[in-house]
Amino acid sequence: MSTVRREIVLPVERDRAWALLTEPAELCEWLADEVELEPEEGAPVRAAWTASGEEREGVVEEVEDRRRLRFRWDDDATGIPSRVEWTLDDAPGGTRVVLEERRHRDEGGRDQCHEEGEERSARRDQCCDEQDRHDLAQEIQLVKLSGEAITVNGANLLAFDAEI
Repeated sequence: MSTVRREIVLPVERDRAWALLTEPAELCEWLADEVELEPEEGAPVRAAWTASGEEREGVVEEVEDRRRLRFRWDDDATGIPSRVEWTLDDAPGGTRVVLEERRHRDEGGRDQCHEEGEERSARRDQCCDEQDRHDLAQEIQLVKLSGEAITVNGANLLAFDAEI
């Protein structure tokens, strides 16, 4: 099982951060082109990306209002399921959001970023580099949606669009 974990502090109150993670209109701005999600246990989850044709479907497993949302979905390209958990905590200056996705292994014991054989290292690096770029782009969009100015070394992070 491989895990992708990201942590970011959004400069917003927890209610706003929760809305960014649970309201389909907000999710369409940073996660995927089309999103269906109700933050209720047993509710369906669906995300689709128009450009790539990728689609994922799953189900909400656990909800702690304004604190945690966990769901499981399948990657239609690989057929490998993963569990995603978003956790919110108060932090100085805003709300800490931890995004974690754990990919489960296929029947052969492989996961998307850890194939066996000669090409394992190159494929793993390519897959994980692509995942890192995708995750970073999503983080930038999420920060932009928070609507607050964020400065890094005196530069306004929200004043430009980063192309990943």
